[in-house]
Formats: sequence, structure tokens, C-alpha cells
Amino acid sequence: MSETKKISNIIPQGKLKEIQLDLLEDISNAVMHTAGPYGTNTMILKDGEFPIYSKDGKKVLDSIRYHGPIETAITDELSQLTEYVVKEVGDGTTSAIRLSYYIFKGMMQNEKSWKDYGYTSHQIIDTFQKAVDAVKERIFYHGKETMLSDIYDICMISTNGNHDVSISISEIYKKYGADVFIDIGTSPSEDHIINEYDGITLERGYTTNAYINTADGKCDIRNASIYYFRDTIDTPEMIAFLNNIIYKNIIIPLSGKDSNAVYRPTVILAPSISRDAENILSEIEKMMYSNTPANRPDLLVVTDVNRYMNEVDDIAKLCGCKPIKKYIDPTVHDKDVELGNAPTINTILDFCGHADEVIADYSKTKFINPADMYVINSETGEKEESDVYKGLLNNTKAAIESAKATGENDPVTMTMLKRRYNTLRNTLVEYLIGGISATDREACRDLAEDAILNCRAAIRYGIGQGCNFEGLRAATEILNETDKEDILMAEMLDIIVSAYQEITIELYETLCADKDTCFKAMDEALEKGIALNLRTDEFDGKVKTSINTDTTILEGISRIITIAFTSNQALLPDPLQATAYK
Repeated sequence: MSETKKISNIIPQGKLKEIQLDLLEDISNAVMHTAGPYGTNTMILKDGEFPIYSKDGKKVLDSIRYHGPIETAITDELSQLTEYVVKEVGDGTTSAIRLSYYIFKGMMQNEKSWKDYGYTSHQIIDTFQKAVDAVKERIFYHGKETMLSDIYDICMISTNGNHDVSISISEIYKKYGADVFIDIGTSPSEDHIINEYDGITLERGYTTNAYINTADGKCDIRNASIYYFRDTIDTPEMIAFLNNIIYKNIIIPLSGKDSNAVYRPTVILAPSISRDAENILSEIEKMMYSNTPANRPDLLVVTDVNRYMNEVDDIAKLCGCKPIKKYIDPTVHDKDVELGNAPTINTILDFCGHADEVIADYSKTKFINPADMYVINSETGEKEESDVYKGLLNNTKAAIESAKATGENDPVTMTMLKRRYNTLRNTLVEYLIGGISATDREACRDLAEDAILNCRAAIRYGIGQGCNFEGLRAATEILNETDKEDILMAEMLDIIVSAYQEITIELYETLCADKDTCFKAMDEALEKGIALNLRTDEFDGKVKTSINTDTTILEGISRIITIAFTSNQALLPDPLQATAYK
């Protein structure tokens, strides 16, 4: 009797890793064409649209398509993971993907020998993450304070040498200072337009496109009532508060069932929301999507802000929000209710603060004219900083000075304090880029956005050398200091160093005639501690970038490698799809 051939949807680990490596190589080859000052444009075609010519690595990555389900899933994962890099430092997609390919390739080549030594997959990936953490820490060690005179050089690197955009951005910084928050858009004409606003910006935007209510992909809430949940929304009481706010401010007034109901444009800030509460938001999402953006209710929920809680707390104070929080001791809760410091289901609507306008996109939320940020001087009639605002500024500045004076200025603490202070000090400037055509304006906008994000990160975290130099230098130093008897760590660092060398040589080859010259230039760069400027072929100190550019790229790489290396198999939607991989 003949044996029946089994057809399953299972793709075993060996085959999956083979596909992952092949795909990383394929994609990294495609995006590598955009790398460096001599990178070239990729022609991107979409049905029913004019062709786009771009040398932006993220735009190229997001436009790559594959037929197979595994390839499609991996490409989508890469796009999502590199989104983090783009949000933090403007760009770095090409470096993150290319370095991921070289590192993953090196780990795959060493996997068998490591396992022959008795190392488990968990130990391998744990060592990889420790190596990445050590390199990141060393990169920050080399950082320096950013000066306004550095802004032009940062922009020239971020925009691949666009002098006009670099001059425009550096002039804005010179006029408004290092604390300026520049929001990029496109002008309806050939002319650039600069608008200034009073307000504060949170570097966290909406979590779903359901909240978009403008033609340019933003959520714009005017005369906003703002509610601040200080703790996670995960208890029956907190969920009831959330439900009551949305129900009474939005749903009941829109339904027309209660003529006394008052429609209140609503913004909700929360560190995180439990799955039980997400059911409420899921229903809200359906309601929002059932309308066109222009007809959607004035509602915005900004969550997953745990890493920004100090900034959110400051924003809430400036808007006049009363914090909605949990209580352990019922006696304390009852006392706070009596004093009006804790809400009940009947008083929750009164716990809001206000701002003239709240504008959010996928990466940030702007609060225009928070209610308690400024006051009108009764004698002069002029607007001036409120005591609340001045108090927050002075307290944060004092904490920074205290940390410096006591020697407790560790990088993590100082980064948090500086980020908080800069968020408070921000002047909001809208920079609308003009151009001859819409395509021209959009291309220029992409460059400017990358540059501004990198400048913003440099102001907050410090400045370093670009062109992947800080990662190369830090990884080389750590490798040279590592005990060679620690085989796994030494070999892991060697893989990381080799990956940086590979991508550095590839970039140098766009300028140098042969590889020997490239290697000599790389060695000279490490000796001098300065990246080679590929535009001038000199070690002129002008290759500048945020010091956390390479650390952010390494963070993206760590996520990509961890997912790829620890995947033990793939299960496809349809068993017949698996036959293509046999």
C-alpha cells in the first residue's frame, strides 16, 4: 500500500532561517542603493499615481513587495521595526537593515560551532543583547554637547547634502534657540512659511488611524477637554471612568437622545490600557471608521506613554488636568473624594483640563495654548509665563544642576531630565516647505523631516560622528577590551565589528578606487576618532549626527535579530502555500 504524502502548513526552523537570511540580503541590497551622499534614486511606481523618485531608505523599504506569505510577513516586520529608528533619529533604515543582514549572516555561520560548544539559543541571543548594550553604552560615552553651530552640519548629513534645507533649519534654530520644536509640513505655494505657536509637544502620537480627522493625516481637536489617567486603566473603576467620559462627552450628545447633553471635544492621556478597556476603544474605533475623516467625532486617545510619564505629568499640570489615579487605601480615597481630588462616576467629567487645540499625528501630539501655561498680566495686558510653568521649569533645571553637582549624572537620569526640560522649553514652530510642484515639496519635506528629528535628538542627547562611525569605534574598543577566553562574547563582538567594517567599506567604495584604500581610510578614521567626510574626502569633523543615531540603529537591529534568530518554525495560513518552500 502506497504511503500518503502529508501536506502541512509547517515550515521548519532550518528552512525558515534560510528564507530570513536570503530575504535580508535581498532587501538590504535594494535599500543600500540609497546609502550615503552618492546614493541614487529608486523609481517607485504605484497604480494610478505618478512615479516617485526617492533615495530615502524607509520609503524604499515600505515600497518593496513579495508574493510569498513568509516574505511578506518578514518585510512587514522590518518596516514596523525600523519605524522606531525613523521616529527617534529621522532615518537609519538602510544602516539598520544592512547591518542586520551582516550580523545575522555571521551568527548563522557560527551557530553550529556555538551549539557544539554547548551554548543554547537562549545563551546566544542573551550574549548578543549584552554585546549590543555594551556597545551602546560606549557610544554614549563618546558623545558631546550639541551647539547651535553644529546644526547645519547635522542637517547636511541627514539630507545628503541639501544646502537649502540645511540653511533653512539652522536659521530657525539660530532665531528661536535650541529648545525650538519644528513641525514640518508643505506650503501650498513656492514660498516657505514659518508659523509660531505657544504650546508644548509630546513625542507620542495616536495609536490608530481611526482618530485621523484631517486631509493631511492628523487628528485636530479644538477647544479640547483633556483627561489625564495617571495610572494604567485596568480596574473596573478606571474602566468605568473611561467609558463614562467617552459616553457622556461624545456618544450621547451625537445620538441626540438627550437635549441637555453637551458635546465636548475630548482628549484622553493614559500610560497604558488593559485588554478589558481596549474592548471599549475597539468599539470606538468601529464608530470612527464608519465615518469619513472629516465627519469623525472630536476624540483622541494617546496611550503607551510610560517612557514619557514625566513629560505627560507636566503637560497635564499646564492644561489644568486633575490626575485620575488608583487608590490602595479606601480611607485615603474617600478623603480625596471629599476634597475634590479624586473623581466619582458622577464627577469624572469635571476632572478635565483644557487647551485651545490638540494636534496629533503618528509620532507626536502638540498642545496649543494649554490653559495654565500662560496668564495675562493685569497691569500690562500682555501674556506671560504662569507660576505653574515657571515652577516646572525651575524645578527641572535645578534637578539637572543638582545631578551634575553631586556626580549622579548617569546617562539615563540626565537623558530623562534633559528631555523633560527641553519638552517644557519648546517653542512650537511650523515650517511649511514650498516648491514648484507637489512632488518637489514632498521630496524636500522628507529630507527636512529627517534632519529635524536628528537635530532634536542631538539637542537632547548630544552629538557624535556619523556614517556609522560611532558604532564601529565603540564595537572595536569593546572587542579589544574583551577577554578572549569568553569565547561567545568575543566572537559575537567580532561579528558586530565585521558588520560595521563591511558597511563602512561599502560606503567608502563610492569614493575610493579600491578596497585597500578604503581599509586604510577606515583605519585612519579610527585612529583620528573622526569619520571620513565622503563629500569632501577629508577628515574635517563635519560628519555630525545625534549621538543616539547609532544606539537607536543598534536597538532596531537587536529587535530584528532577536525575532529572526529565535524563530523556531513558521505556520502558514494554508498548507498548499507551504509547497512553494519545499
